[in-house]
Amino acid sequence: MKIKNTTTLDSLITEYPHLKLTLISILPDLGNLEQAQLKEKVLSTTTLEHFARKAGMEVSDLVKDLKNAAGLSIEEKDPSADTLEFDPSDPDWIQVTPTLRIDGVEMLSRGEHPLSVIKTSLEEITADQVILLTTNFHPNPMIEAMVELGAEVFSRKAIKDDLLFLTFIKK
Repeated sequence: MKIKNTTTLDSLITEYPHLKLTLISILPDLGNLEQAQLKEKVLSTTTLEHFARKAGMEVSDLVKDLKNAAGLSIEEKDPSADTLEFDPSDPDWIQVTPTLRIDGVEMLSRGEHPLSVIKTSLEEITADQVILLTTNFHPNPMIEAMVELGAEVFSRKAIKDDLLFLTFIKK
């Protein structure tokens, strides 16, 4: 398993149980979750990106620290941080660096649904911030659900990879 900004806490702790203490040392509130259902919900929907924001640190530093603690090599370049290419017909509001990138393919392969992470993220971001969901299909049901939540959504195929769909979401 790769440790990256979209990794959820539960998948990280399942793969590397010893990292739970590291996470609690960074954000002690995590250790205070006593109710089993609440703890399960928080762990399954919280990504390292969210966790880093709550802890007041850069996600790249958190990922690096967790990789070190897990004994993994640190990659020089995170493939999820690739520069996005925009088309002149794209709306202006998507032409920013996304605040959060969600790898929908990876989440769905683990049996997790990206919509819960998107809903949580929409509550936390400001109006000028953008979430980027990447999938290998056009996510019509998720788009409809996000629009019902009042989000602005734009989705299209990636310019350099026509098997990848980019869905930009903002409040």
